[in-house]
Amino acid sequence: MKKARSKQNTGRMRRILLSNQFCITVLVVMTLLAIICLAKVILGFLPIKQFSCEGDTKYHVVEIVSASGIQQGDKLYRVDESEAEQMILKNCPYVKSVEIKTVFPDTLCFVIEEKEPGWYLQFGTEYYSLDYDLELLVLEYDEKNVTGRGMTKLVLPEVEEVIISGDMEEPNVPVFASDDEQLRKETLEIIDKFRTHEIKSRLTMLDLSNRFEISLTIDQKYEVSFGDTANFDVKMKKFMAALAVADDPKYSGGTLTWTDATRDFSFKPTISRPEVDEPLENVPQE
Repeated sequence: MKKARSKQNTGRMRRILLSNQFCITVLVVMTLLAIICLAKVILGFLPIKQFSCEGDTKYHVVEIVSASGIQQGDKLYRVDESEAEQMILKNCPYVKSVEIKTVFPDTLCFVIEEKEPGWYLQFGTEYYSLDYDLELLVLEYDEKNVTGRGMTKLVLPEVEEVIISGDMEEPNVPVFASDDEQLRKETLEIIDKFRTHEIKSRLTMLDLSNRFEISLTIDQKYEVSFGDTANFDVKMKKFMAALAVADDPKYSGGTLTWTDATRDFSFKPTISRPEVDEPLENVPQE
């Protein structure tokens, strides 16, 4: 009898302990939820006092804030982040993606990733910046606004129309007069060759109006008759050798011309210092 009672008492104590543990757990969870809810209520009334930007962007934080529709004094934890992000993408064409983060106690941070504008296209009196996929980004009426971003002027063959629709779902690209798909394909291939070469950083202009007689402008002071892109790597190696000669401080500009007869580039200074008696006509082959 005593053993039976002992077992009953032990079982009762276990149930009481389990019950107490459950009650304590429930109480702790409810307390945490109450603290979280109270914190949200309190934080919900905190006003935005500061804005900041993260990421490599050419936009000033003031431009990003203005595009977002968010204002100083808005409640920090009541911002519609999704709507604000869409507004930024719509109003800042160079922005590829944006994330909005709240930073306690009063700062809103915009994490920006930009598209990489590498070219610009002149059409009449208008200038259009393009990314490396030739998607039209921004219409400008002052060429300095695109050259100031380090873009290269791109002259394309037979451009008939350029339209920026403002539809983020539809890429905006130049419309060619010719529907020759081979022409488009070869033009894009040539562009990619120059884009991926180290010379891109020095290109002021790439003229592909005739893809068999390509013209370049380097550093705004060297005019280049490049010819076509047959054996591009070998030809570019010779071009870089000729450009190294032209980069001598005693020269301040000139023309570099590919000659089929010599299979090399010649360099002729247009302006030289007095100590230079004769222009360099040919760059020796390696």
